[in-house]
Amino acid sequence: MKLAFTLCMIITSTVFCLAQSSLSQKWIELPKDKLLVEEVLREVFPSYKIQISYSDNIVPLKKTIRFKQKINQVGKVLDEIIRNEDLVWVEEDNQIFLKFYNRPEYEYSYTISGKIREQGTNEPLIGAYILSEENQKGAVANAYGFYSLTLPGGKHNVKVNFIGHESIEESIHLTKNTVFNFSLNPKLQELLDVVVESKSEIEMSYQNTLMGTNKLNMDVVGDIPYFLGEVDVFQSSLLLPGITNVGEGTSGINVRGGSSDQNLILLDEALIYNSHHFFGLTSVFNPDAVNDIEIYKGSYPVNYGGRLSSVMHIRHRDGNNEKFSLSGGLGLITSRLLLEGPIQKSKSSYLISGRSTFWDFLTRGANNPAISDYRANFRDFNAKFNFDINKNNKIYFSGYVGQDENKFGLDVLRKWGNDVFSMRLNHIHNVKLFSNFTAYISNYSYRVIEEDDKASFVGTSKITDYALKSDFNYFRNPEHIYNFGGSVTFHRLAPGKRIPGVSSTNNEVDLGSEHAVESYAYFSNEIKLNPKVTMTSGLRFSHFSLLGPGDVFMYSSGTTKTINTIVDTVSYSSGENIKTFFNVHPRITLKYQLNETSALKVNYSSLVQYMHRLSNTITPSSSDIWKASGTYLKPSTGDQFTVGYYKYFKKSSFEASAEAFYRKNKNIVEFKGGADLLFNPAIETELLSGTSRSFGFEVFLKKDLGNLSGWLGYTLSKSEIMVDGEYEEEKINNGTYFPTDFNRTHDLSLSAIYRLNKKWTLSSNFVYQTGRPFSFPSGKYNFDGFIVPHYEERNRNRLPDYHRLDVAARLEGRQIKKNGKVKKTKSYWVFSMYNVYSRRNTQAYLFRESEENPEQTEVVRYSLLGVLVPSVTYNFKF
Repeated sequence: MKLAFTLCMIITSTVFCLAQSSLSQKWIELPKDKLLVEEVLREVFPSYKIQISYSDNIVPLKKTIRFKQKINQVGKVLDEIIRNEDLVWVEEDNQIFLKFYNRPEYEYSYTISGKIREQGTNEPLIGAYILSEENQKGAVANAYGFYSLTLPGGKHNVKVNFIGHESIEESIHLTKNTVFNFSLNPKLQELLDVVVESKSEIEMSYQNTLMGTNKLNMDVVGDIPYFLGEVDVFQSSLLLPGITNVGEGTSGINVRGGSSDQNLILLDEALIYNSHHFFGLTSVFNPDAVNDIEIYKGSYPVNYGGRLSSVMHIRHRDGNNEKFSLSGGLGLITSRLLLEGPIQKSKSSYLISGRSTFWDFLTRGANNPAISDYRANFRDFNAKFNFDINKNNKIYFSGYVGQDENKFGLDVLRKWGNDVFSMRLNHIHNVKLFSNFTAYISNYSYRVIEEDDKASFVGTSKITDYALKSDFNYFRNPEHIYNFGGSVTFHRLAPGKRIPGVSSTNNEVDLGSEHAVESYAYFSNEIKLNPKVTMTSGLRFSHFSLLGPGDVFMYSSGTTKTINTIVDTVSYSSGENIKTFFNVHPRITLKYQLNETSALKVNYSSLVQYMHRLSNTITPSSSDIWKASGTYLKPSTGDQFTVGYYKYFKKSSFEASAEAFYRKNKNIVEFKGGADLLFNPAIETELLSGTSRSFGFEVFLKKDLGNLSGWLGYTLSKSEIMVDGEYEEEKINNGTYFPTDFNRTHDLSLSAIYRLNKKWTLSSNFVYQTGRPFSFPSGKYNFDGFIVPHYEERNRNRLPDYHRLDVAARLEGRQIKKNGKVKKTKSYWVFSMYNVYSRRNTQAYLFRESEENPEQTEVVRYSLLGVLVPSVTYNFKF
């Protein structure tokens, strides 16, 4: 009996175990009697380690299923899911598959997703392209290296490409949604090799729907010549079509005829208000720390807004999470040092960099007081830390701190700086949905110090932003991509405060503070209408409110606004609404694929700008005032139309594009002649409102491959403005259109880089531009013994044309060997000559009394640089 009982128990246990080995017969407990299919598949089954494969496109995830009992077999739960659906479930290899009934594998769609990074550093490769060679469907990695590509089930050969990196080919058999991360090796170009890249690396300019967009490759940007050898993001952007500035030694850029404050400048999602150092000869962006530079001047992605002319988004490198690295350089303007390495290998990293100029050390020891009192120095620090919390979450902390100081002879001492801190969280919700959440603080402040005893004072101004924003990317399939999100920003402005010195006769001035809230929400949809036509459409909803506390002057009607026409003052308490604006901005782009290597695109973008920089100089200054839209200062609005043709020449590996644009802006801020903007409590009395328009044609030809690379950009354009106010004092040039300060009819730039051999790389730039508009006096008059020029019309004349040639040579350092092996140390020298043929380009004309005959006025041509400027820079990395 004992033996029979034992055998019975063994047989029963074996049968029970065999039954339990089948997933469909496994018993599970449901948390409630009514659930969504999505809850069962994504929460209940995984908790019991039941592997199930399905496609979101075929399974009714939002369907509700009910059960009388909480404990059920998996098979019965699956039967309930597919009830009244054209589905079937199949158990194979200890896994369950949900499929269409009686359909072949290739009719199912599955998603492959993951991140594309650089081998060795794990830096995200922004814009890397993954392509299925079977059906020519592809996807582009976003700003954090994430991609998502939905393909039919079955076998696929996928290829991953990124410029300057070796391609990867993988064979993948899709039977379920799959996470697949790629690492691409940087490409090492050997002497005189002819590099043949895949089509996918070159064709992105016409495969996507973006227009007027440029990505600057830092490896290429670092090879071209610069003034005093200082590699700079802004200086390199001036070699692109449609982007200029007002002359040498000036800060800011002007895009398609717009002023420099109409450019949205971002660093790791955070806003930068003042983007220049050292008189505009270098920007606040340390090139050693930069990973990616995107410039939009045609079609604006709907997640960007708040400016009229362009978007420039600079992203820091993450930092090497595999090994420690140190790099830097020593030049005639700055010295640089960057450290990076892992905090926890492969999971977290840091990047810390710093720059400083030693210009003051050269001038302070001079015997000439005019030189020793000269001040021109800056320093900045960048830091970035990132942590992989888990496979679906990553957090970043970024910071930038920069300070400048300058003084010319008897001029005041000026100090200014930016402080920017941001925190970002990436979250992968599933194989198709990616999100990024950002919080940042951006602060810009300046200080003016006048040391003269009788007129001494300290003047300050400040603007601080506190912002939260979210961005979502939903990759439904390669033919249908959604982007949506929103943001809210709190602006706090202190326009100006002047504190007089002890012996000063000046009065104290405090313009108080301004508070404003700016918010937006956006949605865009990219859809492939047919094999040849792709459309990206979007809406952006924006809101802006100027809040108290604050005072608003009321002016008498029937006359222009002046100090003398103020009749009343309305005071607003803290948090009280002073003025609110709402705007809706549609944006749409259509792309028509003409053939395998060419495309046509057309775009319309609606734009608005609520924050204004008030400056009566043609170039940004540290003492410029930022002011929010309100009762008298309306938001500037703009409409831009662009049409373009894009072509890739396979045989010669050239990219070419031609774009025509038309832009019209309303409520553009202009100023009365001789406007007094500094410490003015009624600044609206100095402001005028105008309508601007710009139109033109741009050509861009680029060659990235082989030993000879470079690009040519040409722009034919016109930019003009009309200020036609209600009263005569509010008109400029009798209310007719006249050229803006940034109007250059012709703009040509040519950059070439030739890799001579393993050690030497030669490069050159040539720039030609029509002279910018200028105002010549029509007469003069005597005012209290001073000769004052009289101007009848604004910008009716032009300066002489501008042109310049620069050359540079890069010499790779010696390879250092240890124990017979080459150490991974890299160093190189850059020798450059700026303005090779010593062109004396005219910056402006100055009018002054003749020393020989005070009754006569002489014209003096002012040129900042009229000689050849040589330089040498040493760079290293190990």
